[in-house]
Amino acid sequence: MTWLLLSLLWALLGVYMLIYYLPYYWVHDVNAGATHYWGILPSDFYSGLWHEWPIWLSQPLSWFLFAVAKLMHAVGLRPSYANLDYWLVMLRSLPGLLFLPGLLYGLWTAHRFEKWFVVLFMLPVFVGATQERYLLAISPLLVLWGVQAWERSVRWVFLKFSSWGGGTP
Repeated sequence: MTWLLLSLLWALLGVYMLIYYLPYYWVHDVNAGATHYWGILPSDFYSGLWHEWPIWLSQPLSWFLFAVAKLMHAVGLRPSYANLDYWLVMLRSLPGLLFLPGLLYGLWTAHRFEKWFVVLFMLPVFVGATQERYLLAISPLLVLWGVQAWERSVRWVFLKFSSWGGGTP
């Protein structure tokens, strides 16, 4: 009986939250449709970027590139929407040099729980407009994984070049 009451309570709470937050989602969804990624609107990605190609090839490739563009925007590797100096844009995108390798490294090497946590956290981010501020809650994980990824890749490069026999010509 208590299980039924708790289930009913959670269902009512869910309905209340749906009614309360749905207008925010609608506004966010409308704004996300007007947001462009590298100068290309989402509607262009959906319809296919290459109209002279067969649709079965153009659309999946465009959707994949749309996901890549959203990922690049999410980690901070994106152009500025304001008229900023290039050095400020480059400075602002520096965390992306840790976030992107960290995300890929973490999804490759982390435990299953951590992978699912990050994927499920990022899923709503990819529904609307993406920016690096939406990843604030998982940024410590991305920084940790990014440092580990860079450390591992530097170690790999060092071991590769040191095994060549050393010495300069």
